[in-house]
Amino acid sequence: MKKQNDLQSMAMRPMAKSVRIALGLATMMSCTLPAFAQTSTPPEEATKTQRVEVTGTSIKRLALETSLPVQIITREAIEKTGATTAEQLMAQISANVGSIEEKSQNTDTQKNSGFSGANLRGLGVSSTLVLLNGRRMANYAFGGQGVDLSSIPMAALERVEILKDGASATYGADAVGGVINFITRKDYQGAQISARAGGYEEGGGNRKQVSASAGLGNIETDRFNVFGSVQIQKTAQLRAVQREWSKTALHPELGTSGPSTTSWPANLFPTTSASPVYGSATTNDGKCTPPYSVLFDGFCQFDYQATADLIPESTKLNSFARAVFAITPNHRLFAEAAYSKNEAYYRISPATFTSYRLTANGPRTALFYPKDGPFFPKTYVDAKTGVVTKTPTDKNVFVSVRLLPLGQRERVQDTSQERFVIGSEGEIAGWDYSLAWNHSVSNTTEQYNNGFVYGSKLGPLITSGVVNLWGENTPEVMKLMEDTQAKKVAGRTGRATSDSVGGSASKELFQLPAGQVAVAVGFELRREKLSDTQSAEAKSGLLNNITSSPDTVTSREVKALYSEVHVPITKTLEADLAVRYDSYDSGNIGSSTNPKLSIRWQPIKEVVVRASAGTGFRAPSLADVSASPSNASTSNFYTDPLRCVNNVGPGCKPGPIPILLGGNPFLKPETSKQFALGAVVAPGYGVTVSVDYWNIKKEDVISALSETLIASNFAYLTKYTTRFPTDPAFPNMPGQIENILLPMDNQGKRNVAGFDLGVSHRLNLDEFGQLRTSLSGTYLTKTEEQLVKDGPMMNNLGIYANLYPTPRWKHQLSFDWSIAKWNLGVTNKFQSKYQDALAYIITPTPGAAVVKPVGTPGYAAKDVAAYSTYDLFVGYTGFDKVRLNVGVINLFNKAPNVSNQTGYFRGFDQSVDATGRYVYASMTYTFK
Repeated sequence: MKKQNDLQSMAMRPMAKSVRIALGLATMMSCTLPAFAQTSTPPEEATKTQRVEVTGTSIKRLALETSLPVQIITREAIEKTGATTAEQLMAQISANVGSIEEKSQNTDTQKNSGFSGANLRGLGVSSTLVLLNGRRMANYAFGGQGVDLSSIPMAALERVEILKDGASATYGADAVGGVINFITRKDYQGAQISARAGGYEEGGGNRKQVSASAGLGNIETDRFNVFGSVQIQKTAQLRAVQREWSKTALHPELGTSGPSTTSWPANLFPTTSASPVYGSATTNDGKCTPPYSVLFDGFCQFDYQATADLIPESTKLNSFARAVFAITPNHRLFAEAAYSKNEAYYRISPATFTSYRLTANGPRTALFYPKDGPFFPKTYVDAKTGVVTKTPTDKNVFVSVRLLPLGQRERVQDTSQERFVIGSEGEIAGWDYSLAWNHSVSNTTEQYNNGFVYGSKLGPLITSGVVNLWGENTPEVMKLMEDTQAKKVAGRTGRATSDSVGGSASKELFQLPAGQVAVAVGFELRREKLSDTQSAEAKSGLLNNITSSPDTVTSREVKALYSEVHVPITKTLEADLAVRYDSYDSGNIGSSTNPKLSIRWQPIKEVVVRASAGTGFRAPSLADVSASPSNASTSNFYTDPLRCVNNVGPGCKPGPIPILLGGNPFLKPETSKQFALGAVVAPGYGVTVSVDYWNIKKEDVISALSETLIASNFAYLTKYTTRFPTDPAFPNMPGQIENILLPMDNQGKRNVAGFDLGVSHRLNLDEFGQLRTSLSGTYLTKTEEQLVKDGPMMNNLGIYANLYPTPRWKHQLSFDWSIAKWNLGVTNKFQSKYQDALAYIITPTPGAAVVKPVGTPGYAAKDVAAYSTYDLFVGYTGFDKVRLNVGVINLFNKAPNVSNQTGYFRGFDQSVDATGRYVYASMTYTFK
């Protein structure tokens, strides 16, 4: 009890202070502008229109009164987009830049495996606050960086409100990029069931979906309402070879090197660092075997992309229920329950095998084939000269092999989200109040299935000479190889929990000549927990190709208080002042107070001018602070420029380099300053135009050092790497890289700015129906960042950088024609051109490939062309109780543009939907 009283006392002091500040400013503004004060709307007229809470403020008001830019997507509009998941819907938002998609996790680096997250303004998923009915959800259990969009119950949604003005005092100063509020139905009565199916013209990735929802009770007459929904969706795998643009990672026409020298058939290397380099075997049917393996730079290069999936096979379940009971006309109890489950099968290329451990965490043993083995290759292609040469028979040969006979590596990931909310809302003594307890949990497990092998079992089998690495193997040998695989081995387990109690109250305090002064106060007490651990089996090193992930087991408490005051200065000018206080009980985070001022001016009926300014505060995530050190590897292929002169020496072929990752308990919070200025003009004739300029500046940005920066900059490579002792065969060269050090750190600044444009037009065509046109677009004027402390500001505008591009302009343009029982819609999605990723340039020396920064003479990055697609929607309601919809996404089957983008996939633009034309049909039956 004493602890609770202390907490309440602590909470009231800053709350009282912030309320006094806000009220003092309100009174000062009202007293200094008496000449402009005018009579407010009479109370009897004000009661005719219900006031509601709009995203971005705790004060209930008419939606048209808001001074902040809020994009609203209705249930009807969601249906016409063809989106069946929140991830697909957010991909169509122009302000969403560099979002994380579930399919992009289909790689061999699994930091946030299975996660899909929104990224408003490109400031990071952790700077975009995702809410369900105005309340937080637990962050995704792997990494804990943001809310997983797969957990959003799409079938239950009434609308989505996107607050593009960040650092909300109401929801959190950490919402630097903005707030996305998914709002469910609250008073639905009736029942409906929907079925939907769709497929791609070129095969793969087909989706089937069934959803149902029902509501009972009128809250006004029956004093209760109960609503529930459930949705199930199954998605088939889409393999990279099923699309012309993604079927291969081998693109010599782009100036890129071959992707991997771990191949089937195996490549040969000397058992010492002396020349020759060796290359691909040429006997025992050991020639490269297209399409998976081709001769490139003297080695068989394995086309890993040809054996990977673009979209994982998955089954998604989302359910939601809400009940409201009116105790009295002024008091209501409510409860919400949500449950989601996502089972996904991530399948990537067969495992590589170059070394193995005989004991857990023991030294690695290089993989070799014995000189007296029955399949010892007699000749090979010398990678330096390209000449077919006899293989020395006086010693064993090192081999690097891709385990193609064992098939794809398969990880099964099972994610579930649970959320329970219990609360009350109503009115006490003229105060509108809301009080609730919120419990949210994200659970994720990862399991290794096919394709992952125990090196301690397979290594001795290969070095015994029994396995033919250059041709067919007998069924008996294949059985021996298959028995070395992991079978349903636990890999990683995560659980993220958010428990909070929060409440707010708002009231119109007193009358000014221009209207009522309203105030809101609120609080939130939140406990966050994260347990994200990898199994001992995965950490042992006995399973090859398992990426180590940091362990995080920690918790913290967060206390927040906020207040807001709405002041009508004149009949045409009003201001809102909000103040939020946040306090963290762990690390170097401490506490912070962040104000926000927004102003709305309506000089004439047809014009609204709005502006806002404020500060933000984002604490490092639990994993940022507490993740244990772990080993991984770079996502790209590099050659060590410090030791590989002319690419001579062991380990000098381009390949992944080990990385040492981990949290940082000394991290400081990120801080931000943001400003927005805009106008909404409604000149009549059904036309509305909005233009908003926004500018956000972040400092002490939390991130790991960029691997591409280190690999292309000698100074950083020297500073942020550890190396093995220098090889005696190369005394004048530094030792081989042991690790690139990439811990989380406060790297520096990040600045973004741009314009949001919105246009809508409604045209009545009389007997020909109604035509609605809408445009939503974002034009970036600045996006720059410091990639390292005290380093130069790097311009990312219109450039591919940090694994995603930032095109200057993105828009969605829609035409919607309704006539009688028919509805026809056409949507254009567009993004402008941008500068491509840094290219790998092939030098005249066989086997040599280096990366040069943009601007280096002779090394010019090309532009990725603008990308534009069209979607079609047709709806019909002419049947009793039945609605039919047919749609086509990417109507003209537009292929993604050619690109040098890095990451797991290569050769095409991965920032757009790279799946092709998709056709779907749905039917909804409504019970009456």
